[in-house]
Amino acid sequence: DGSEDSLIFETLSYLNSKNAVSLMLKSLENCQNALQQIKIAISIYKINHDNKMVDFVSKAFNKLNNEYDLISSFSYLEEFKDRNINELIEKYTHNSDFLIAYNAKRVLGINTYWYVKAQSFNQLLKTIRGHLSK
Repeated sequence: DGSEDSLIFETLSYLNSKNAVSLMLKSLENCQNALQQIKIAISIYKINHDNKMVDFVSKAFNKLNNEYDLISSFSYLEEFKDRNINELIEKYTHNSDFLIAYNAKRVLGINTYWYVKAQSFNQLLKTIRGHLSK
């Protein structure tokens, strides 16, 4: 039904189990959850470096519909080390949601120190303005 535990796929990729790829592809085909699809596809990619998985993941990434799955997906996507995948992630480096932008920057190797400081400063300014307007 596509709700398989991703640890199984990650373990198979760690073991470089080429014999499992056909079953992994079948699971990928049956999977309905976009984040699970990404996890399965990266596991397949690690075994056979099939560039079809990069295209597949790009489509699955665009189906993600909540910030938690989006943030989680960044860590998996970075494992592709692919320019097109990095461009997908890069679109989120200036997202208005702090955690999305922070994690996108982090997986791309962008220094987040000043970004965090600026966000903290902006939050402090909002708090001060809120107190002054009372």
